[in-house]
Amino acid sequence: MLIFGILLALVILGVVVYRFAPKDVGSTIMVLSLGMILVTMLTIPLARNQYIQEIYGFRDFSEFCKETGAIGFKQSENYDEFMQQVKEKNIWLVRTQHFNSGIWFDLWIPDEVDLLEQIK
Repeated sequence: MLIFGILLALVILGVVVYRFAPKDVGSTIMVLSLGMILVTMLTIPLARNQYIQEIYGFRDFSEFCKETGAIGFKQSENYDEFMQQVKEKNIWLVRTQHFNSGIWFDLWIPDEVDLLEQIK
C-alpha cells in the first residue's frame, strides 16, 4: 500500500511540476509514475497467484511430513534430500512471513501465509 502512496505522490508532483516548471519534466514524472502504477497493478494478481500456489504446496508437503514423519525416512536413502526439502520449505516460510509483515509487499503476499507453521 505504501508503494501506491509513493507513486500517487509522484503523479501529483508531476502535475505540479507540469504547471509551474518546464512541461517536459512534469510530463516525464507523470508518465513514469503512472507507468509504474500500471505495472504494480498488473503484478499484484500474478504474484498473489504464485504465492497461493506455493502456500498450497507448503501445506501439502507439511501434511505429507505429518502423515509419514521423518522416522520412516531415516532408513531410506532419500533422508538427506527429504531433510533438505524441509529446510528449504521452512526458509521460504520464514522469509515470506517476514515480507508479509512489512508495509512494502503486503498486497502481493496473501495473509494465509501467516497461518502456516514451520515443519518440524
